[in-house]
Amino acid sequence: MPRKLLFILLLALLLPLPAHAQDLQGAVVAAANSDDEVVYLDPTGYIHVYDPQGSPQITWVSPEGGWNAVALGDFTGEGDDEIVAVGGEGSGSRLVIYDPVVASGAVDASQQFNGVPWKTLFATYLSGTPRLVAVGEFNAAVTGDEIVYTTDAPAINGDPRSQITILMQTSPANGTAWTQYATTTSGQQWSDISTGDLEVSGIDNIALIDEDRGVLSVFRLLNGALQRYYVSASDTREWSSSAIGQVDPDTAQPELVLVRRADR
Repeated sequence: MPRKLLFILLLALLLPLPAHAQDLQGAVVAAANSDDEVVYLDPTGYIHVYDPQGSPQITWVSPEGGWNAVALGDFTGEGDDEIVAVGGEGSGSRLVIYDPVVASGAVDASQQFNGVPWKTLFATYLSGTPRLVAVGEFNAAVTGDEIVYTTDAPAINGDPRSQITILMQTSPANGTAWTQYATTTSGQQWSDISTGDLEVSGIDNIALIDEDRGVLSVFRLLNGALQRYYVSASDTREWSSSAIGQVDPDTAQPELVLVRRADR
């Protein structure tokens, strides 16, 4: 039976914990055996998928390093999760989608780890240095998850800015063809991202945090355009990270869970 992805925090497992959760994300993905796998970025930006249990063991490593952030979603409709990664700087920045455990379809005999086939589904260059990436449901009419990522935009009067972009799949929805669905530019350099359906509309919202400026913003899609509808800022108790989920079982709407600094 297909299993959904569950993010976990790698505390002392395998690698030291970095400054931001986006730099080292843990997760589980469906694979060739009945166990789950840990997905993580190592200090040089290589992506690892690891599961020592069962047969075959899952020990996939991305063919390239230098990735800044990863997220996972079902882009092929097979019921397991693929990996979207962003990395690089400036004009050399890229977004790539890997399927580390191919569940069906044609495979390349030369692309295997421990007998488990893998493939690159999609790759594209980005307009600026990427910082964050996440997945969500941003177009219910399109099969599979959509991708949202942030890149650096040209500064104005020395103030950094970011571009927020959503990608959606084109037909066929198998993770190999994507197009821009919505984009907007903001006056922050975002350091944290989370997605979830806060308004119970069937379309996910995007929560973004600029920790350096203590800014929390929540965006919604309206008529295909990204609009900021909530903002909170503090220069003494800076917002740090966020998550969206059903915390209170007695309410219909999911909750936005936030962490902020309180050391001064």
